[in-house]
Amino acid sequence: MDVQVEEISTVAKKLSFTVDPKAVDQKLKSSYAVLRKEVKLPGFRKGKAPREVLEQRFGDDVASKAAEELARELVAEELVKRKLEPVSEPLLEGGPLKRGKPFKFSVTVELKPEITLGEITGLQVTVESAEMTEDELDAHLETIQQQARSLVPVTEDRALQAGDVAVATVVLKAEGYDDHRREGVHLGLPDDASSDFLNELGRGLKRGETRTGTVTVPAEYFDATWAGATCEASVELNEIERIELPPLDDTFAAALGH
Repeated sequence: MDVQVEEISTVAKKLSFTVDPKAVDQKLKSSYAVLRKEVKLPGFRKGKAPREVLEQRFGDDVASKAAEELARELVAEELVKRKLEPVSEPLLEGGPLKRGKPFKFSVTVELKPEITLGEITGLQVTVESAEMTEDELDAHLETIQQQARSLVPVTEDRALQAGDVAVATVVLKAEGYDDHRREGVHLGLPDDASSDFLNELGRGLKRGETRTGTVTVPAEYFDATWAGATCEASVELNEIERIELPPLDDTFAAALGH
């Protein structure tokens, strides 16, 4: 790879990159490998579509996205190598990747100006009070309590109630997707909303019972393959737990080092 640096001003540089065809081909290969795992095309099992078919359907998008990813990776490495600290997002200029061809692009980087401070004496500084309000203190203590909580098994034979935490096995199913199965999923934790879309299915279940229904997976779901999908979900209740918070006493304070 060849990199040329042009001084635009005292606070800006232009870096021009030429990437050899071998690196371009490797980036395209890895990009299509990722795409192959994500898409399902008619006539092919998921993950089995040939690259030629993928290029016909998604070639322009893959080439553009791969170019941007490769450019950003190389720019980040070069900035570290040259000890350059940009003050804004570098401005990239370049086209898509082409198999067997070198990739040329440039980036303009705005840098921190060099500032020499004179001697500073005789200044007075007023420091604002950092005291917490009572509401802020209560909220802070509640957060610390939640971080130190325990989950205690519920031994009596009863259904899941409001305030309980469910330990469940969850299965998501939808046409065109491989089944998504998770065991030991906690439903109902107050500071973890990642599985809240399943709470209604678990409501009122007893151990060993299962309920199935249609849900929409939130966009921020940890598995991007399922994010935003509408699917059939089943929740099997394995255990019921309750949250036990430590009391706000001297023992709790001592455990925190106070």
